[in-house]
Amino acid sequence: MLKTDAKPSDYRLNFTGSGLGSCEAEQVTKNIMIMLKSQGDEIKPFTWAGYKNFCSHRVTNNEKKIIDLLVHGGKYYDNIGGHSYIPSDMIEKIGDKETYAFTEKFMKIIKEFKK
Repeated sequence: MLKTDAKPSDYRLNFTGSGLGSCEAEQVTKNIMIMLKSQGDEIKPFTWAGYKNFCSHRVTNNEKKIIDLLVHGGKYYDNIGGHSYIPSDMIEKIGDKETYAFTEKFMKIIKEFKK
């Protein structure tokens, strides 16, 4: 599991062009960072249930698919017929529950978004 002194507040939370593969993946990771910022401003493990409870919008199963793709990688098919490839190993799954954490690979990708 990633150990870092970086905090969500250290980053501009617009990951456009980050290499996460899709605007949907950029938005989900932004939502996670906002959630972590509000929960003590630490980059730490999070749960799917915590994400759903935190978000003020209607969370969809597509967001869960994106999180899982950020773990394993693969094609993401949007609801208008397009697709993109989301890279693996951006998020790791911890145990057999729906607990996740950002990885070193993710932190390297968002380095350019540091304030």
